[in-house]
Amino acid sequence: MLRLFWTPVLNKLLALDMCELLLSSMIVGALEFNWGSMRVEYIHPSNPDTVETIYVYTDDYIDCFEQVFTE
Repeated sequence: MLRLFWTPVLNKLLALDMCELLLSSMIVGALEFNWGSMRVEYIHPSNPDTVETIYVYTDDYIDCFEQVFTE
C-alpha cells in the first residue's frame, strides 16, 4: 500500500512520488475494484515494453489529477 497511516509527512511524500509516477506515465487502465481502492495499469516511458500495475487509494489517485503544479 502506498499510504501509511502512522505518519502524515511520509504519507505526503509517498503521495507526491505516486503522483509523479502517474503523471509521467501513460495510464492504460484504472479500475476501482473495491470501495476506495484502485488498480492502475500504466506504461512508464523508461520501459515502454512493459505494463506495470500499482494499487492506490481512490482519493489519492483523484488528488494527483486535481492539484496544480507550480515551480
